[in-house]
Amino acid sequence: MIIATLLLMAAQVGPNPSPLELEPLPIPRGKPSVVAAPDAPQPDLATAARTGAIAGNQSIISGDHDGAAELLRQAQDAAIAADEPTMAAEIGLDRARALMMLGRTDEAANLLEAARVDLPGHAHAWVVSSVNARRMGEFENATTLIAEALSFAPKDPGVNLEAGTLAYVAGDDESALMHWQGIIDRAPESSEAEFAAQYIESLKATAAFGVGEN
Repeated sequence: MIIATLLLMAAQVGPNPSPLELEPLPIPRGKPSVVAAPDAPQPDLATAARTGAIAGNQSIISGDHDGAAELLRQAQDAAIAADEPTMAAEIGLDRARALMMLGRTDEAANLLEAARVDLPGHAHAWVVSSVNARRMGEFENATTLIAEALSFAPKDPGVNLEAGTLAYVAGDDESALMHWQGIIDRAPESSEAEFAAQYIESLKATAAFGVGEN
C-alpha cells in the first residue's frame, strides 16, 4: 500500500505537467541589454523591447526567474511605450511564465487574462492560463481554459499534456491516456512525449497496485 501511495503521489506532483519548462528557445547567450529609457524614440523602444524579451527568456532558461521577471517587465513597458500592443501581450505571456515559476500565480493570472484578450486564438496563452489556474486550485476554470486551447490547437503537444493532466485530476484516466498517448504518437521526439510517457507509466503502475481500491 505504501508503494502504491508513493506511485500515486509521483503521478500527481512530479514532474509537474506543464509546458512552462518545455520551451527551450534558440536564444543566443550573453549579457542582457539595458532597456531604453521611456522617452527614447519609438524605433529604439521597439528594439529595446525585443532585446529585453530575448534576455528575459534566456534568464528563464538559465533558471534566473527573478531576473527574468524584471527584464520582461521592462521589455513589456518598452513595447507599450512603442505602441506595439501585440508585442507587449506576447512579452506579458512570457512574463507570466516567469512569475508562475516564482509562485506568484495571482500576478501571473492578471497578465494572462490580458494576454487572452490581446492575443485571441493564441493557444499558448490559453494553455499557460490553464496551468496557472490549476496551480491555484481553480480546476473548473482550468478545464474551461484548456478546452478553449484545444479548440485552437487540438494536436499541440503542450495543450494535450495539460489536457491529460486535468483529466487525470478529474479521475478520468481514459481521457488522460488518450491525450498523453496522442502526444507520443504525433510528436514522439518532443519533450512533451517524454513527460507523457512518464505519466502513462505512473498511471499504469498505480492501477496495477490497486491504488484507490478498498
